Order: sequence, then structure tokens, then C-alpha cells
Amino acid sequence: MKKTIYLVRHAHPMPRHMDPHRGLSEEGWKEAIEVTEKLTSLSIVAIGRIFHSGKLRAQQTAEIIGERLLPLNGLHEVPGLMPHDDIDPWVDELADAEPGTMLVGHMPFMAFLRNRLTGEPFRPFVTAEVTCLESGDDGNWVEKWNIFPRSVNLS
Repeated sequence: MKKTIYLVRHAHPMPRHMDPHRGLSEEGWKEAIEVTEKLTSLSIVAIGRIFHSGKLRAQQTAEIIGERLLPLNGLHEVPGLMPHDDIDPWVDELADAEPGTMLVGHMPFMAFLRNRLTGEPFRPFVTAEVTCLESGDDGNWVEKWNIFPRSVNLS
């Protein structure tokens, strides 16, 4: 049975000297809203549950996405999604996760997780990037698509 998951890097945060908790900047709010609108326009996106790291920037990004996409099983702060956490527990967890699971976290964690799941070369996530992965019957994950905020220059 095919399963879809979504990996998201938080949107652009405030500089530490302006906000020690590093909540979203004005640009970050715009990025999160923009990618959420793009996700909303894709009728194929069905979110089961959103997990976030608990850092304010990830929580706010998850909340913005959750307000529009209405995950069936809500938003949850969980351990193990910090920038330098071990990805191995999530590799195992995602094999059994409900379809439509979304993780909202940080660099370099998100890129290492995508790399491990897909076997593709390491590529950093930009802020507010959403990557859709799909597992086949063989359990291998394939990167299906990415959404980036308009402000990102990928060239």
C-alpha cells in the first residue's frame, strides 16, 4: 500500500538579537502562508497528523499549515525533530506512520532524513520548503514533489 508523508522546514525566523525564541519573522509568516495556500490548491494533500519540534518557529509554521489543512488527528509537539537529533528513530517511525503524516522541523535534520529515506544526494531544505515523499509496496520512499516559497531563487 502506498503511503504519503510530508517533510517541512520551518519558515524564516526572526534574528536571535530581535527575538531570543526565534519566532517567525514577517517574511516567515508570508512564506508559511504562501506554501500553505499552494498545499491547499493541491486536492491530493490530505494531512493525518502534524508533528513539530516545539521550537517556536516550527510550532508557528505547523499552526499556519494546520489552520488551513485541518489535520485529521491534530498538531503535536514531539521530541526528536531538533536540528541535530538522530534521524534513525524517525526512519523507523515513518515506516509505520499513518498516511499523510507531516513533520515540521529544522536543518540539517530534515535534509538528512530525506536523504536517508530516499537515498538521493543530500540537498538542504530552504525555509518553508515542503517535500512530499511516497512509499511504494516495497517500502522504499520516493520524492514526488516540492513546494518552495516564491522568495526562493533555486538557480
